[in-house]
Amino acid sequence: MIGDRDRVLEATDLVALIGEHVRLERKGREHLGLCPFHDDRRPSMAVVTHKGTPFFKCFACGAAGNAIDFMMRYHRLEFPEALRQLAERSGITLTARRGDATAEHADRRADLIRANEVAARAFRRMLGGEQEGVNAREMLDRRQVGEEMRERFGLGAAPPSWDRLASGLEAWSRGGEAEGRLPMDVFEEAGLIQRNRHGEWIDRFRNRLIFPIRNEMGRAIAFGARQLDPEDQPKYLNSPESAVFDKSATLYGLDLAKQAIIRSKTAVVVEGYLDVIACHAAGFENVVATLGTALTAGHARRLAHKAEEVVLLFDGDAAGERAADRAIEVFFAGTLDVRIGALPGGLDPDDLLKTPDGPAAFEHAVEHAVDALDHLLRRFARAWASTEGLSGRQRQLEELLTRLARLGFHRMASLRRSLVLDRLAGATGLSTSDLLAAMPTESRRESASAEQVEVKPASIAREPTTAIDPPTPARRSAERTLASVLMSWPDLGEHRPEVLEIECRDPLAARVLDWVRRRRDAARARERGPDVVDLVTDTPESERAELDALMALADRRPSLDGDLHEQLASAVDDLAALERRAAVDAELRTTTAPRDAEELSRRLERLRDGGGRAAAIGRLSGSPRPA
Repeated sequence: MIGDRDRVLEATDLVALIGEHVRLERKGREHLGLCPFHDDRRPSMAVVTHKGTPFFKCFACGAAGNAIDFMMRYHRLEFPEALRQLAERSGITLTARRGDATAEHADRRADLIRANEVAARAFRRMLGGEQEGVNAREMLDRRQVGEEMRERFGLGAAPPSWDRLASGLEAWSRGGEAEGRLPMDVFEEAGLIQRNRHGEWIDRFRNRLIFPIRNEMGRAIAFGARQLDPEDQPKYLNSPESAVFDKSATLYGLDLAKQAIIRSKTAVVVEGYLDVIACHAAGFENVVATLGTALTAGHARRLAHKAEEVVLLFDGDAAGERAADRAIEVFFAGTLDVRIGALPGGLDPDDLLKTPDGPAAFEHAVEHAVDALDHLLRRFARAWASTEGLSGRQRQLEELLTRLARLGFHRMASLRRSLVLDRLAGATGLSTSDLLAAMPTESRRESASAEQVEVKPASIAREPTTAIDPPTPARRSAERTLASVLMSWPDLGEHRPEVLEIECRDPLAARVLDWVRRRRDAARARERGPDVVDLVTDTPESERAELDALMALADRRPSLDGDLHEQLASAVDDLAALERRAAVDAELRTTTAPRDAEELSRRLERLRDGGGRAAAIGRLSGSPRPA
């Protein structure tokens, strides 16, 4: 009988699935595209559909697998959730499955998405309510947001009541079939409700226009809420980050814009929810927005595999200039062409597109946006020209060169480095050789800081600890087993925190444990931690094949005998036994023969506790070694 996994794989069009996230081009019988799992600078991932079960394979980083593997890697899902989402996509009903260690984690993520979907439908109904949605509808009418856009973006309303949503959710969770209910703490974890000082459930969002924030699959994962009364602060209130919502890697409207981005090869990034809606209403459907943050490396990775260039449109004020500068830092040494545009009169897209010539002006701003490097150098040239004196100009040039080095100058392709130096030489009148000689070398810390804007100490990558003595084959195997368990469920280390204190001698296992530690530290600081893509890109090319094999083992871990808690405990026990054996072996090499029978007995007991071999026992007891 065909199982759920095989039914889902058979029903999934892998080219269509990956093509929704990555721009693919047909080459013969295969499709090629930029690999989304490492910093790919030329198409190195192939989607193969003519050799049995369709699969993808990256010939640079080694990432490979079927449709389920792609969903797990790209969307950072556990196996059960990836299977469930693909089943829903294909209209397949899954059979009841046996629980495993990852099921609870996957089900919790699924419950959070369900909670947000339930709330999104409730907010949508309340927008249409005669009294509940009147204030929100009036604002949308003033902003000329028609019914088509309200429906497309799933806009909703939160009425002024303290508990309108909470009471509805509580009634819903008590009624209906038990299988379809969700406990109230899931809605609380999603940031939809909270308790007041009397312990009663109340709404988090009140008297606000609601913007559902959706993942690339179109599922609600969070909400943005805009004030309807100027007295209510802040102006915008977002859902808190959760297991399904990472603000620094989420772009508003990407689920609706991704196909237009892939077709046009261009992504336009603006600043607000209403800006995105206004652009889509005007026919500019390749537009997305950040969620009140600077553009991050997570945003860049989302866009790099769909577009060849990104146009950043910010308000023409000082805050917009700073936002453009921070965005340049993310994209400077990447694979995307980045251009910076400013709209006329300092208008935002929503206001501009309401003017008679707004669409033409918007299109002109996009087409004439300035290359990011030109944007940076033009500002430098203006400051350079207005500065008198050698010391002042030297200081300005040193600051610029230091910044270029930090942004990733030394990691750029040689041709691009030459173009940068040529432009800088034109602005300063200095030779390219003098500029190159004055360019600071890039430190590892500076390289790491270019990965994300406004880097905090907890998010800076640390070098994995490398032991002096290389591991024995047995220890290497045990350490990699431990690493594969933690890769399968990185949060498992929180249940056994002492595990993360283990110092691995195998470089690859040490790198994985360091990755898990950084994820833990970031979670405790409520910051975005490194994902599996960061792990791959931080791994030297010489270790990529071994990392890929370790990832494949990690993917199989949930289906192996015993749950992941048991597998972790077994791996730790194996390492402890090896440590004891190593200690005994070291003693054998350094101690003299036992003085008496009592000392011999003590040594034999320690050796047995350490898992010693018969030959070693023979050496301790003075017996001759076997021939």
